[in-house]
Amino acid sequence: MSKRRTFILRQCALFIVNCAFWALVLFLVQRHVCFIAVTANDEEPVVAPRGSLVFVNRLAGHTPKEGDNIVYDSNGTHFGKVRYVPGDTIWSNDAAYLLPLRCCDQCNSNDCQPYVLHSENKTVLIHQSDIVGAAYPLRNLRHLFMP
Repeated sequence: MSKRRTFILRQCALFIVNCAFWALVLFLVQRHVCFIAVTANDEEPVVAPRGSLVFVNRLAGHTPKEGDNIVYDSNGTHFGKVRYVPGDTIWSNDAAYLLPLRCCDQCNSNDCQPYVLHSENKTVLIHQSDIVGAAYPLRNLRHLFMP
């Protein structure tokens, strides 16, 4: 085999290895750090208008506060805005309900704290373990990625 052909084969192999490495890096970043999602067309624009791009930060380790936009995973990925946090009192039909700080007395985990969200056209009760990450609408960038 000629030197030139050996050189070209070596460069092709290095290119394939390099592409595989960066594909793995991008996959791991999307899976564990952050990703960009698009709001569904059938959802009410709670976080951002329909079809908008939303940056989802999976590393946001802060506890959500009232008014924060979040993405949660409950039979699919959904967007919502936090309405009530653990410890808040919810008034409904002249009755007061207290959101517990824990799901039960035997549980000492912080992952099961309940949050009430405004999502789509309804109010949803989720646990902290269902939260994927904080959502930040990307305004003025839709024209770069969407036709």
